Amino acid sequence: MDKRKFNGGNSTKAVRPDDKRLMTKSEMQDTYERLKPFLPEAILQLEAAMQAGEKWAIELWFKYFFGMPKQTIDQHISIEKPIFNSLDLDVPENDGSE
Repeated sequence: MDKRKFNGGNSTKAVRPDDKRLMTKSEMQDTYERLKPFLPEAILQLEAAMQAGEKWAIELWFKYFFGMPKQTIDQHISIEKPIFNSLDLDVPENDGSE
């Protein structure tokens, strides 16, 4: 047996009590409602920081507005000639004279 379950790995379990993955929908909604009155002030502070040239504020706005860049990989493979034609499979045949 290879004992794969003992290898560890990256756990996605929430371990902190303030982790939002442990919150129910109603708890998330309550948190949103409690923070909603602070939104206009937060927007004003972000605007002031952007006008002051704060790098973190500009970066935060661009990440929110445009999103983070996603890495794409071209998975298209084109083969110009078949693989088997390029392999040297010249094996002498056994004619049974041995």
